[in-house]
Amino acid sequence: MHMVYSLLFLFSLVPTIHGLSFPFFPKDGDPGMVEHETPEVKPSTKGITVFQAKEIVTLNPDMPKAHYIAVEDDKILAIGQTLDEMKSWLDRKKYTINDQFKHDVLLPGFYESHTHPQILGYMWQFPYIGRFDRMDPQGKKVQGCKKVGEILARIKEQFEKTKQQKDTLVAWGYEPIFYDEPPLSVEELDRISAERPIVIIHLNLHQLTVNSAALRAIGYTNETDIVGVVKKDGKLTGQLNEIKAIMPAAKLFPKVTEDALIQATRNAMRIAHRVGVTTMVDAAFGMVPGGYHAYRTVSEEPSNAVRMILYPFIDAINTPAIQKKGGLELIKKLEKSNTDWMKMGPIKFILDGSLQGFTGNLEWPYYLNGENGIVNFTLEQLRQELLKIRSLDLHATIHANGDAAAQVAIDAVGYMLQQKPEFDHRTRIEHAQMIHESQMRQMKALGMNTSMLIGHVHFYGDVHVKDTLGYNRAKRLDPVASALQYGIMTSLHSDVVTPLNPLLMIWTAAKRETLSGRILGPEQCISVLEALKTVTIYAAYNQFEDNIKGSIEVGKLADFTVLARNPLRVKLDEVKDITVKATVVGGKVFEIAQ
Repeated sequence: MHMVYSLLFLFSLVPTIHGLSFPFFPKDGDPGMVEHETPEVKPSTKGITVFQAKEIVTLNPDMPKAHYIAVEDDKILAIGQTLDEMKSWLDRKKYTINDQFKHDVLLPGFYESHTHPQILGYMWQFPYIGRFDRMDPQGKKVQGCKKVGEILARIKEQFEKTKQQKDTLVAWGYEPIFYDEPPLSVEELDRISAERPIVIIHLNLHQLTVNSAALRAIGYTNETDIVGVVKKDGKLTGQLNEIKAIMPAAKLFPKVTEDALIQATRNAMRIAHRVGVTTMVDAAFGMVPGGYHAYRTVSEEPSNAVRMILYPFIDAINTPAIQKKGGLELIKKLEKSNTDWMKMGPIKFILDGSLQGFTGNLEWPYYLNGENGIVNFTLEQLRQELLKIRSLDLHATIHANGDAAAQVAIDAVGYMLQQKPEFDHRTRIEHAQMIHESQMRQMKALGMNTSMLIGHVHFYGDVHVKDTLGYNRAKRLDPVASALQYGIMTSLHSDVVTPLNPLLMIWTAAKRETLSGRILGPEQCISVLEALKTVTIYAAYNQFEDNIKGSIEVGKLADFTVLARNPLRVKLDEVKDITVKATVVGGKVFEIAQ
């Protein structure tokens, strides 16, 4: 994301947390990581089910197209253009034909390779005040706020609805870069209430805007001298940027109950399922009290349609509470509880912040305003952390939006491999928004990969040209084509920052059209087929799952996304609007209400 990340409702401050860009942390003693007995495996599909479809796009070069798939024990048993091609299996066992998709198109199940599901699900309890329309967990479209006045009206409406409450009023999704008007400040929020704390979460999750009651509760005054506590003419503006400034605000957020967290997790799964996702990644796991339990609970529910991969967050692992439980050794224990429905992924690092929040770390000439962002780890710190991970045969993935941050990641991985060589480590740079040609050559030589938040191009391309980077650099945002040309396995993701929608990602990667209609960096456009691979087989490779997911092949898990039309056969501008009819996960059909 470029945001970062886990804006979750963790409500008390863990001291000396290093390098985070969100205000919520768990209480000491439970950063969301707990040991768990190996659960029972979900019951497999009984008998053979043969799925019939108008078209099946397999992404398997040995059989690129088909009309039938036979599924047994949650896996793909056989594939054919006709039933006769599967006769050797079907003559031996009883089978049933499911023809409910005979007018539809089946593809490998879509991946959402980087988001923050529990944050995404839970934040919907608060008013959304973002610039663009969003779909809520119930499938209802929530209108974006096109003017600052609409934002204030929505906050005031929530205040009036909850006037008897004394807890903090929270709203989320604010992005000042999209408005010509001055950013929200303490004065505007105080006109709604100067007595009840108000906290506005910026969509990038690097920044907050708060009222005077919140400032008093935190203990900030005009004399406060902390990096990120923004002042104008010596007075607090109400804006708080990055970790040192926003961490003390953690105590203001409403506490999350176990039931609420489980429901938030379900909400995120519903959002993902509705757009055809069958596997989703929590790219900063470990900061939510009870987060592991909530994921495990939901993953074992028969109604759950989404498999989960959890990236343990290094900053949570390094807290005293988790160190007492073994730190990285605890992650090794948690791996023993992996199932096909929920598993541990690589250890997650966050090097810098958000480009649109002016906290991404760039090489010269930095931002148009002459400033630069942050790096949360020095090169030496990251080197040592990566060596610890390698010594336990664990893997890493590293958030870096700016090219300067990406270089720190590349240099640290190079050092790690010199000290402890590994042939197939698949270390990834998350977002990699500004990586350039020389860095891609280094990444290829080191065996590194990437996952890109392609929505940057569509939603932020224009403002990056105008306000942050200038045209020459902005046209190379998320350089998917170049990365693939270098043989760097690249997946796409949405993060919380852009709408979770793989078809929208595919369209954006293929067209690179901004909000104004500009084609930003046509050299970086890729084909729809290649874009489809970034949310299927390439994504599976990046998760060490290409042997079981990502394409429709015999022996792989029976995970499919069902579309009304084939994205390879429609006009490019129609791709993003194709109806998702259902998903099939482990051979079980999960329909989507239209």
